[in-house]
Amino acid sequence: MEHYAGREEYAAPPIALVAAEVRLAYEPSLNEPGVRDAFGAVVRERFPVRRLETTSTVTFQMVPGAAPATEQTTSLRALTADQTLSGRLTPTGLTVETTRYSTFDDFSDAVRYLAAVTARLLPQAVVTHVGLRYINEIRAGRDVQPGDWARYLDPRLAGPLDLLPEATLNVLSGIAVFAPEDGVTATARWASHVGTVVAVPLKRQGDTSSPAFVLDFDALQELPVAAAIDAEEVAGSLRRLHHAIGTMFAASLTVDAHRLFRDDSPAVAPGGPVQEGTGK
Repeated sequence: MEHYAGREEYAAPPIALVAAEVRLAYEPSLNEPGVRDAFGAVVRERFPVRRLETTSTVTFQMVPGAAPATEQTTSLRALTADQTLSGRLTPTGLTVETTRYSTFDDFSDAVRYLAAVTARLLPQAVVTHVGLRYINEIRAGRDVQPGDWARYLDPRLAGPLDLLPEATLNVLSGIAVFAPEDGVTATARWASHVGTVVAVPLKRQGDTSSPAFVLDFDALQELPVAAAIDAEEVAGSLRRLHHAIGTMFAASLTVDAHRLFRDDSPAVAPGGPVQEGTGK
């Protein structure tokens, strides 16, 4: 278990979505229906719901009069019975997403399992990057205005609120990208928002319509040497990325935000397990 400044467990964590990506070098067999079907068959016991998803990519030609080129790719999404956790095998790799996050160890175990299955089916596949993303939604009631978020945000994020004191703030947003360190690039995005923030084919719990402040953190590790999929190596990369994300999350909050997440809100079932914040 990791420890770093600001780490805390919460009864009502603000996590809306957690996603991990194991990006692979070009591998033609990922486009074969037989590989997708085999992946779905192996994980069926833990991920019984399966869906085929089609993505269209449009490329506009630079030649005058030439029609845009459209390319369609098909991927398989395998979901748990409650449809809050999925593994998606795409032509570019493996993506694991959840809208019902409990602990980092539990999520990492799911990624490790799906990576091991992918490695078994595609021993020739080569990993180039590993990514991790946490999208958090701070929700503090339906009457919250953009200017009210300063109560919950570190002044480094809320600074622009006072740029024009006599005016009403409509939107507060920002982005910070941190240069690679040990191969890891970290990005923080934040913005006020009203309504649904995360649109994924997974079921959501709790309020998704009230005003929210979004804290979106992701980290990406580029492997120094591309190598075959190793589930334990993937898990190790996730731990490094999680440390960077947790540090950014903890540094973004005020005492009032911590108090908000400690409260047992209706989104947490009475008697249910204590969930952790992104910072764990």
